[in-house]
Amino acid sequence: MANYMLIAGCSHAAGSEIDGTLSSPDNRKASFGNRLAEMMNHVPINIARNGSSNGAIHRSVLNWFTLNQELVSNKANNIFVLVNWAESCRIEAPVPHDVGINQDSCADWADPSFLSSVQVNVMTDPHHVAPQEKEQFLTAQRFLVYSEIYTECLTAKDALSLQYFFKAENIRYLMTNSGIAFNNRNMKWLKPYLSKIDAKRYYMYRNNEYGFYEKYKQAGMINPNAKYGHHGADAHLARATDLNNYIKQKNI
Repeated sequence: MANYMLIAGCSHAAGSEIDGTLSSPDNRKASFGNRLAEMMNHVPINIARNGSSNGAIHRSVLNWFTLNQELVSNKANNIFVLVNWAESCRIEAPVPHDVGINQDSCADWADPSFLSSVQVNVMTDPHHVAPQEKEQFLTAQRFLVYSEIYTECLTAKDALSLQYFFKAENIRYLMTNSGIAFNNRNMKWLKPYLSKIDAKRYYMYRNNEYGFYEKYKQAGMINPNAKYGHHGADAHLARATDLNNYIKQKNI
C-alpha cells in the first residue's frame, strides 16, 4: 500500500518565501503540508498555488481526483487530503483564450483550468496585473470591495461541498485556514452552511487566531526573507507539528 497526501491551497501551503523566493522546490519541501506528510509517512503531492482563491482551490482538488484516475482508482493507495483555505477576500475571474497566469513549475501537479482564469485579491495593485487580464481583474476587484458576506458564504459552500465529496468517497481529510475565512459579524448569513461543517475535520475554523498566518505571527515567528507576509521554516514546522498532534488526538 502507498500513502499519499494531496496538499491544496494558496501561497502559504506552497511554502512561498520560506527561502526568500516566491516559488522553489525547497519551499515546497519545507512547507507545513509537506512536513506533515513526512510526519505521517505519506508521499506529498503539493498542488498549492500562489494567489489562489478558494474557488480555485476547491476546483483544483476536484480536478486532481478527476484527472488522476490511475492513482485514485488503485485500491492499494491510501489518500489523505489537506486543504488549506485562503482568506475569503479573493475571487477569480474567467479570461478568454487561456491567457491566465502561467503554471507554477514547482507544483507536483498543475491544474489546467488555472490557465483560463485570473485570481483576484481585494488588496492587489491593478498596476501589477497583465494588460490582457486587467478588465476582468478590475471588474472582480470592484465587486470584492463590497462583498465580504458573499465571498465568505462562497468559502463556506466550497468547504461544505468538498466535505460531502470526501465523505461520499470515503477519503480522509483535514481542512485549515491561512487567515480569516469567516468573520463572526457575518454568522447570521454563514450559519446555514457552517452549522453543517464537520468541525472535527476543519481545524479551529471558527477561531481566526488559529489561522496559519496569525497564529505564528503572534508566536513571534518572523521571516526575514519575506516581502509579502509569508512565514519561514520555523512556523511551517510548528504548524505541521500542531496538525499532526491534532490528527492523532482526534483520530482522523
